[in-house]
Amino acid sequence: MATDNASISPKVIRLGRVTKNKLKKFKNGHGKMANEFDQILDRVRSQYANEDGQEVHPVVVFYREKERKKKHVKIGGMKVKRKKLKRMFPF
Repeated sequence: MATDNASISPKVIRLGRVTKNKLKKFKNGHGKMANEFDQILDRVRSQYANEDGQEVHPVVVFYREKERKKKHVKIGGMKVKRKKLKRMFPF
């Protein structure tokens, strides 16, 4: 029985870059990503279905948290708003 579980390779899911709010919704089981993840789990369960229904299916999820954009930029020791800087240098 133990050799059967060892032969199952884990399913890897890559979510890519994710914002903080989307990640929070995903962890709480809400939102579009959680729905997609549930669909993936259903597919995995149907692939490895057996009579007992007791088999373990390892799933690994990778993600990178998207960095928040800074509102201010330091130039010469001064804090300048990014929007104002874009207006001053529109290239």
